Amino acid sequence: MRAFFAAIVLLLEAGCAAPEPVVEAPPTRDGELHPAWEAYAAFCSACPNATTCCLREPDFSPARYSSSSGRYLRALREHYECRRGDLLIDASVYSDPMLRYPEDRVYAQLQQRAKLSCERSACGGSAEVMAAELGRALAVPVAHSPGALVACSPSAVAGP
Repeated sequence: MRAFFAAIVLLLEAGCAAPEPVVEAPPTRDGELHPAWEAYAAFCSACPNATTCCLREPDFSPARYSSSSGRYLRALREHYECRRGDLLIDASVYSDPMLRYPEDRVYAQLQQRAKLSCERSACGGSAEVMAAELGRALAVPVAHSPGALVACSPSAVAGP
């Protein structure tokens, strides 16, 4: 009988033990590069004239980023996912119900509302990380203003 109770106590202790914390691996360039491009492209396809929408897919090649760029790229992905979420909410939930009908003038009004919301965001934490990490994230330093979130490549600025 004692063995039975001892076994129950052991099972209870094992069941009540705190679960081991899940340790997330630190972000790496290779693990974050493609998701960063996808998030950036998704936001910029809706807001092509946003001030930070100056990069193209080739700008997300591994050669552009240093081996210590994982933190920057993760913040970039989180930032543009957040901004796209804000945009979608602003353009749908807060839109005037009369604007939900498929008429040309309605579409133009929705586009205007979307453009206005492209520069507003509650995504400050990821923006701060991006601004702090940008200089270290680039393999070859590109001139950018203090506090910049992205450094436009010369080809992106001159390109279409």
